[in-house]
Amino acid sequence: MLLPLKSKGKCGFVDLNGRWQIPPQFEDAGWIEEGRCLVKVGSHYACIDENGKLLFPLEYDSIGPFYKGVARARRGGQWLLINWTGAIVAEIKADNVEMFMEDMAAIAIGGRAEEWYYRGGKWGYIDTNGREVIPPRFSKARHFSEGLAEVEDGSSRGYINPQGNLVLSLPTGIQTATWFSEGLAAVSDSSDTWCYIDKSGRVRIGPLPFVTCDAFSEHRAIVTVAGGKSGKEAKFGCIDIEGRVVIRPSLDFICNFHGGVAAFQAGTRWGFMDLFGKQVIPPRFDFAVRFDNWGLAYVTEGKSQGYIDMAGKWVVKAESD
Repeated sequence: MLLPLKSKGKCGFVDLNGRWQIPPQFEDAGWIEEGRCLVKVGSHYACIDENGKLLFPLEYDSIGPFYKGVARARRGGQWLLINWTGAIVAEIKADNVEMFMEDMAAIAIGGRAEEWYYRGGKWGYIDTNGREVIPPRFSKARHFSEGLAEVEDGSSRGYINPQGNLVLSLPTGIQTATWFSEGLAAVSDSSDTWCYIDKSGRVRIGPLPFVTCDAFSEHRAIVTVAGGKSGKEAKFGCIDIEGRVVIRPSLDFICNFHGGVAAFQAGTRWGFMDLFGKQVIPPRFDFAVRFDNWGLAYVTEGKSQGYIDMAGKWVVKAESD
């Protein structure tokens, strides 16, 4: 097993003993999956094998993430679908391509890229072969989740099925809506009042006294209230699938739960807690991300960086940049 790690501003890969197996040489690198990994060299992207060998030339301005063997890629202003070998699966006639979810990706014709979002244009969907499956006719479109995708069409909004049919209309005045997760989606109106609806549009939880509400993950949804010394800082907590507060909104950040554990920030320190807010690893780290599928989490502490196990013990420890 190889783990991505940075040294002197470059990414490489170490084994579980902390020995470099692929020396630091990349600007950025993901996880090695099925013997392959996305990397960035200079301003271009490609894939490497588990020995660090490039699988195809560095000619793409962006790639990924991969989904069922294909990934969106951009080269010289042209959007493409490629496979792990870098071969072109399809040329996409679009100005923006979002990531694949549930075998489809949202695309935009027209519009413009902003710092965090792509705005404007007409939106539709393609499949993993690059074929247009829902024509671009929406003013906004999100990814599919649990068989539904939230879209806007002028002043109306709602959820469509994979055939592009509107199956759930949202009431006029709804300003924000999340994707469906665990059968529920969070929505808010013009007065910033939040509730959770089911797939029939029925309100199942709420109204709720929170500033923001996220989608559910492992029967927990992250919510925020205004707090802190200024009274305007976001404080994070969690509710359960019944809408009960199980973690009081008092933390400075909470990552999504994974395997019953979530990273959290309290002040300037990071730790890990269980589904009820009990600390399983006290907040002692300068930074932390969630545990992965192998039971490891990347953390930094003082001049050290690396990976810990779920008991908080260092598995790989190296000097931090």
